[in-house]
Amino acid sequence: MYANFMAHPDMFLSITSGRTPEERIVRFVEYYLTAFHEGRKGAVAKKPYNPILGENFHCSWYVPRDRVRPHRTANCSAPNPAPTATTTVPGSPQRGRNSDCYRVGFVAEQVSHHPPVSGFYCECKEKRMCVNSHVWTKSKFLGMSVGVSMVGEGVLYLLEHDEEYVFTLPCAYARSILTVPWVELGGKVTIGCAKSGYSATVTFHTKPFYGGKVHSRPSQTDTSFFLDDALQRRPKSFPPVLSGLEVQQSEPSARRNQKPRVSRTDTAKLMDFTSRP
Repeated sequence: MYANFMAHPDMFLSITSGRTPEERIVRFVEYYLTAFHEGRKGAVAKKPYNPILGENFHCSWYVPRDRVRPHRTANCSAPNPAPTATTTVPGSPQRGRNSDCYRVGFVAEQVSHHPPVSGFYCECKEKRMCVNSHVWTKSKFLGMSVGVSMVGEGVLYLLEHDEEYVFTLPCAYARSILTVPWVELGGKVTIGCAKSGYSATVTFHTKPFYGGKVHSRPSQTDTSFFLDDALQRRPKSFPPVLSGLEVQQSEPSARRNQKPRVSRTDTAKLMDFTSRP
């Protein structure tokens, strides 16, 4: 799930280049939507086991300076080749050789085993920005699915603007675990900056139980239907109106269902009859 967290470091570095607080939070939301995927697809090798306590991972990216947007423009340029990730080794001759690139460093560590808590830190000293986050995975069974809640939050620091953006993480769901399993993200996450007052809410829609498509949001017609259904008042309930024929047919049946009633006079006559010798 977090394999693509820094798949687009150029979008990460362009956050602090926004001129206004509104533009910066919009850029952060754009980067956030590219940082989470349901799974990693490709032939690149990955570590298949859970990290042990105290295990850490280090890597870095070299991003060309011309890929980072200085400010928002109306013209959209063609996408450039994605930057490559390189492993940082202390004392390596590759360190500092790319003067025309921004260097983004990343470190992750397993800080707890029970409960499993992972922490990661990413920074770019030249852009004076960093992000620090911790994640605690909490799973539960939901019938034929397994839900994993990402308990924790992250904070993005923009030191140039003295801003802090606090964000939460989406949940992950493993569906059809006994047949053909597949994974999707779901839940509602929030992104907010206390200094500027701007905040955003991102909803990851899950596939409905009946119908729908995986990894797609409801269409405009569905959204309008949900709004109309929520705003529509419930009609008052009135008793059914019977026609004359139905009333005539219902009277004999009602008489047949009535229980016989015994009056006091009939009771006295019956007692007088039984008391005779």
